[in-house]
Amino acid sequence: MEVANRRLHLVGGGIVAVRNVGETHNVIQTLPPPISRPQNRIEYIDAARGMAMCFACASHFAGHYLLPSGAHRQWMLMQTLSMLASPTFMIVSGVLIGYMYSVRPERFPAFRAKVVDRGLFLLIVGHLLILIPKMVAQPQVPPHTWVLVTDVIGLSVVTIPWLMPLTRKWTRFWAGIALYAASLWFRSEVSCNWPVACGLLWGGPPDINAGQLFPLMAWMPLYLVGTTLGEQIGTWRVAGGDREVAKRLAILGLGLTFVTLLAWRVARVAVDPRGWSLILEWTNPWHKLPPGPAYFALQSGLGITLLATLAALQAKAWAKPIFRLGTTLGRASLFVFVLQFYVYNIGMRPIRTSYTNAWPVLLLLSIAFLFVAADLWNRKQMNNYLTLGLERRLSPRNVDAPPLFRKHGET
Repeated sequence: MEVANRRLHLVGGGIVAVRNVGETHNVIQTLPPPISRPQNRIEYIDAARGMAMCFACASHFAGHYLLPSGAHRQWMLMQTLSMLASPTFMIVSGVLIGYMYSVRPERFPAFRAKVVDRGLFLLIVGHLLILIPKMVAQPQVPPHTWVLVTDVIGLSVVTIPWLMPLTRKWTRFWAGIALYAASLWFRSEVSCNWPVACGLLWGGPPDINAGQLFPLMAWMPLYLVGTTLGEQIGTWRVAGGDREVAKRLAILGLGLTFVTLLAWRVARVAVDPRGWSLILEWTNPWHKLPPGPAYFALQSGLGITLLATLAALQAKAWAKPIFRLGTTLGRASLFVFVLQFYVYNIGMRPIRTSYTNAWPVLLLLSIAFLFVAADLWNRKQMNNYLTLGLERRLSPRNVDAPPLFRKHGET
């Protein structure tokens, strides 16, 4: 009878044995309430990656259809509107790492092994798959001059997650700021005899005879900053839920956007371009090649505002189609990013000189095709095949070593 009357209660992650059924009420009253832990995956993070992918598609559509067909005004409009794609994708990728470490630190080593394996796949196989349509579309460009945002993300994914247990979130933030400041110093003060190497490290003026180089010292800081923001989102979400996250992100994103545009306007009025051209370059929010501080600030602010908007709309029924599009593309982001190069670099070649006023329909049809392909990809769980088979070797057998630069008790 005693065994039959025993009950087991899961409280705050521990099991409490109660000898008699009548004692249950008193025991539960005396124990502290369970700690609220958010779910592992947030839909609006996946949706933000998918929306960034849509902006990237718009940019590549403009470059491979609108520009060759002579629609320069439409090309410029689409390029300007889609500038937030790469900074948003870099930040959101870092946010995912920081958030996962914040809410599930005990499971992070296994998660890290998975993403590092995926990053190595992106750097090797992904790079080669992207290089094929690039060389078909621009065979005159040397292959080694193509270093795209996916390569920077791959290198960031392979390296930065190892820093998570070893550093505080604000240490990574300021390390990112310092690394980007160093790239600005090298760019303005150091003359280089190897333009490809220097362009890869800290950036330089665009070369019409080369491909596209995303400088590592300029773009990797966005990923570092994203990990800080991801940890902060985890803290906000525990404290106040998604509404608190949306509010905080909106304040940050809109504030950054406003300050950047204000600085740009003031610089245009107050700065003499004959003696202070560098100041005008750094405060120009459209100066992407190489990326200036105002470009990163404005496009990151817009990207964070996009993330805030999606966080606020997550519970709205009318926003479900938006989330369906965003999460489908976001969860298959590597597959979609590779596929869209074949769609735009190769698929658009037969019609790229035949302009039509119905070009927005062509853009929407191309995104619809990518959505259908991504949906099928996700249903078949094909992300499981994006691996070099190193996940088990990268998984630690023991718990991570104690943090080196983290205060006791800090997460």
